[in-house]
Amino acid sequence: MSSRTAWGHGLATISGSTTLDCFFPAPALGASDTSANPMVASSDELRGVRLEPVTVEIELDAPPASTADAYLRLHLLSHLLVRPNTVNLDGIFGQLPNVAWTTHGPMDAAELAARRPQLQRAGVSVVSLTSSHGCSTMSCQRG
Repeated sequence: MSSRTAWGHGLATISGSTTLDCFFPAPALGASDTSANPMVASSDELRGVRLEPVTVEIELDAPPASTADAYLRLHLLSHLLVRPNTVNLDGIFGQLPNVAWTTHGPMDAAELAARRPQLQRAGVSVVSLTSSHGCSTMSCQRG
């Protein structure tokens, strides 16, 4: 039986030691190549996050093993590189942390209350809060 793999160069949004999200602009099927990740590291003090380049290679038949792995699978689906129900998504919600989604990107939901005044002064709005453990999304009104 042959291995089904996929990979991608991405940019991870990290708060402390928690990966909140990963963006993969061009995920691909098969083994990863040796090209350098073109993403650039940076930080956003307002949201309390840093952005770090990542290169992730996954086994499509194994369950997601990390947040980056889970997001790569979701990007593969979004880019129509894999069909629904052909990729193992077992336990995917357990790999996704609670996130406050803002107009400037994700941030740790636990830090939202403390950072909200600075965010509002900077014109940053909270769009939604996701709780992957409860599988719910609720929209937040600015106020």
